[in-house]
Amino acid sequence: MGFTSVAFLGFFALVLLLYRSLRSHRLQNLLLLAASYLFYASWDWRFLGLVVGLTLLDFGAALALERVEARWRRGLLAGTVLLNLLPLVVFKYWDFGVESLAALLQVVGLGNDLRGLNVVLPVGISFFTFQSLSYVVDVHRGERAATRDFTSFALYIAYFPQLLAGPIERSTSLLPQLQRPRLRPDGERVRSACSWILTGYFLKVVLADTLAPMVDHVFENVGRSSGAVVLTAGYAFAIQIFCDFAGYSLIARGLSRLLGIELMQNFRQPYLGRSMREVWSRWHISLTTWLRDYVYIPLGGGRRGRKYVNVLVTMGLCGLWHGAAWPMVIFGLLHGGYLVVGDLLRRGARGAAWEARVPGFLQVLSVQLMWSLSLLVFRSQDVSQLREVFGRLLTSFAPVGDLGLYLRPTLTAWLVVMAYHLWQEHGRERLLSVRRSPFARTCVASFLLLSTVAVGFQEQQFFYFQF
Repeated sequence: MGFTSVAFLGFFALVLLLYRSLRSHRLQNLLLLAASYLFYASWDWRFLGLVVGLTLLDFGAALALERVEARWRRGLLAGTVLLNLLPLVVFKYWDFGVESLAALLQVVGLGNDLRGLNVVLPVGISFFTFQSLSYVVDVHRGERAATRDFTSFALYIAYFPQLLAGPIERSTSLLPQLQRPRLRPDGERVRSACSWILTGYFLKVVLADTLAPMVDHVFENVGRSSGAVVLTAGYAFAIQIFCDFAGYSLIARGLSRLLGIELMQNFRQPYLGRSMREVWSRWHISLTTWLRDYVYIPLGGGRRGRKYVNVLVTMGLCGLWHGAAWPMVIFGLLHGGYLVVGDLLRRGARGAAWEARVPGFLQVLSVQLMWSLSLLVFRSQDVSQLREVFGRLLTSFAPVGDLGLYLRPTLTAWLVVMAYHLWQEHGRERLLSVRRSPFARTCVASFLLLSTVAVGFQEQQFFYFQF
């Protein structure tokens, strides 16, 4: 079940109060670890053993990697990686593989009696698995020493503000913060933390949760929706998923800053990107950099003759990371294609001329259109629904019926998000005096708080918890 939004804030307030009463950072770590395990157990206590087991495995494997002879290190790493990925395979991908094989056997006329496991997916498994796995690989590469502090390492894996949906932190950044005493945040840091939390809840509750029922309704009734409505739903989902995920990341960063812990920035105004490559450099940064460092570069990176294959493989895995379904795989490969074509165009004289002549805002809008179309793939439950979605776009696009009911809230939310992006990208220095004004800060904070409370917490689960 998990905590409700209000209950979670109360839970965090209690943890923060106890945390501040402890003088030793080791005792603070024990408190945060207990709170993290309690938080995860509130979702499903049966899978708490999975988090603990992964922690024990990678803590021990990293120590072993430093002690074994060089000739055994690669084999030990391979075995550890396989054991890390085994729960992902069983819980997330086994049924997908079985169903795909069964469908293939049916097509070739062999029949099948294959059955999946039909197990519940542990919440956040893709996030904490990747976070733990990166630590072992970094130790193997010699980029960090294996830690002997088990409590800090266990907290690194289970740290509750970012446990369920990231950002996917690196051990070189988060673990050192957990191993040393943390200073009490000063007034400016407290204000910025509260600002992130308020902004995150505004994005989630006021924008994402308002658009979610509309998007759900369109996808539940694709056959009765015009292509224009479906396309509008694609734009609405683009805004929803950004506000949902970026909102969670801001809340996680704000809560952590109140504890004296800094998390990485996971989004950097992605919808201002002028190319798909730029969008991905700004979107879910912790995942894209993880895939770059632990998949793309080990495959050979941009080595001549392999670059585009590596891009397609990496983005295909990116899609598969998001979900065990063919639309997710297609989504990843589609974006791999976007990146390959974009790179080829940039290398040609015509591509460079196009970038020079086309106004920046038109490039942004064209990329947003491609992104929204790809999210129609991402949002589809299966290939059948995917065909139906694009069938409506191609055969029944006429803007008839209740298009306005979907267009108005989507356009409003888009304008709010773009204004937020532009302020983050260009307006900070110009509005520095406003940010320093207590009256201005109070007005902004009051607006965020009152609008969030006015809309009400609809208790819709964060979209990325399912990954």
